[in-house]
Formats: sequence, C-alpha cells, structure tokens
Amino acid sequence: MATWGPAPFASDAGQDLLDQLAGSTDDERWAVLREILAGVPRIGERGFDWFEQDVVDAAALVALSVPGGAQQLAGIGHGAEAAVVAGGVDVELRAQALAGLEQMLRPGNDWHDTWIDGDEDGEGARTAHAIAAVLRSSLG
Repeated sequence: MATWGPAPFASDAGQDLLDQLAGSTDDERWAVLREILAGVPRIGERGFDWFEQDVVDAAALVALSVPGGAQQLAGIGHGAEAAVVAGGVDVELRAQALAGLEQMLRPGNDWHDTWIDGDEDGEGARTAHAIAAVLRSSLG
C-alpha cells in the first residue's frame, strides 16, 4: 500500500495509474491522460471514475513527459519513469494539464481542501506549483 500524501502518485490510486500506464504504449498513455484532464469538470459526477488526486497525478505525468521535465521535477517523479509519454506530449495536453492543476490549486475541491487549505507553503502547494511551473515553461 502506498503512503498517502499530497505528492503525485502518493496514493494507492496513483500507484495503480502508474502500473496501468507502465504497461501501455505512448498512444494509450496519451489517451488516459487526456481522459483524466478533459474530465476535470465532471469530477464528482456519478459514474465518472477519476478524482482530484488523479488530476494532480496526470498533470505530473504530463510535466514529466515534456522535454527537460523529468530533470526539473527530479524529486517528484520517483517511480513514474515507466509511465511517462516517451515521445512527449502535445501543446493541447500540456495546456489541459496546466488548467486542471490550476483548478486543483483553488479552494473548494477535495485535493486543495485536504492538502493545501491553510498551508500555502506546505508540500502539496510546493509540489503543485513546481509542476505548474514546468507546464507553463513548456507552453512558452
């Protein structure tokens, strides 16, 4: 069982996502990441399988997949190497990842309210802002 925390992949679901993607092709990884990130407005709906932590995990994988992302996020991506999109990710997916992550950084969702609320300098906020910085710089 994974240790729970605000960092990407620090949950059982995060580890399951890494395991699923590690056994997939780049195209399959891209499709799963797009499904998670495009579904941000549906989080919490009955029958929708993704949650706030999944958005953070997906955004981290996108950031780790951009050129130089793995080096910039060296402390974040432990265990994710086999799940990144080796061929890189397109600008649209990077923008979706940034938009989804920025939504998680706003109060009123479970991830923010659990891991950041009242602790803007804590691990959750620092990690999410580092991921967002990589995504922003990849977008130019």
